[in-house]
Amino acid sequence: MQITVRWQDPASIDWWLGFAPEKWARCCLSMPPGLILKSLEQARKFYAPKATAGWSGTFYQYANRLAHQYFLRQLNGIQSHLVFLYFLNAEDMGGPASKDRWEGAIELVHASLGITRLSSAGVHESFVDVHELVKD
Repeated sequence: MQITVRWQDPASIDWWLGFAPEKWARCCLSMPPGLILKSLEQARKFYAPKATAGWSGTFYQYANRLAHQYFLRQLNGIQSHLVFLYFLNAEDMGGPASKDRWEGAIELVHASLGITRLSSAGVHESFVDVHELVKD
């Protein structure tokens, strides 16, 4: 699920509701593969300049969101922000209960994709404890 929040200025925040299994989805089901692969390659050169791994495989969904952020901010000068929102204690989704567990998964994704910089490019991470949202 993805929610885009827009204010009255040109900036937007793209909220990705972090759900670990979605990160393992593969590329190129809905658009011409050439355009997608070119966009992923441009973003990879920016976020992971020393990486050689392709971004169209295992962590394609994560990489695709970064490619959209790159398109908005770097190529079009829109001061957008991408926020990866991770839910803690979401028992119904089988997700991690702690921030440390999420950070371990995020570290794996970053290492696999060769990512070296994100915060300077308007990419952020936020953790929300579901228990804090649902109180009796």
